[in-house]
Amino acid sequence: MSLSALFHQMPPQTRMRNAHLDSPCRPIHQNHKRLSSTSRMFVARMEAKIEGLAQSCLRLLNAPFNHREYLNSTNPESATAAPQNV
Repeated sequence: MSLSALFHQMPPQTRMRNAHLDSPCRPIHQNHKRLSSTSRMFVARMEAKIEGLAQSCLRLLNAPFNHREYLNSTNPESATAAPQNV
């Protein structure tokens, strides 16, 4: 699933938390654009790490939502009956 789809699947409150986490990254990206091309080569690694952290945060924020959805869609009776049939 794409990150965009994950973002739109989350409840509004979780989306707001993600937007709040993303806000410090924007000024950093803007500052990087103003650097010389030589400096940008060195900063490219840092930008990749920042993007990776942002993606990880999005996935972590989405995990409880997915877990709740899974629990809501699981039939507890069939889960307890399965070990007895083995």
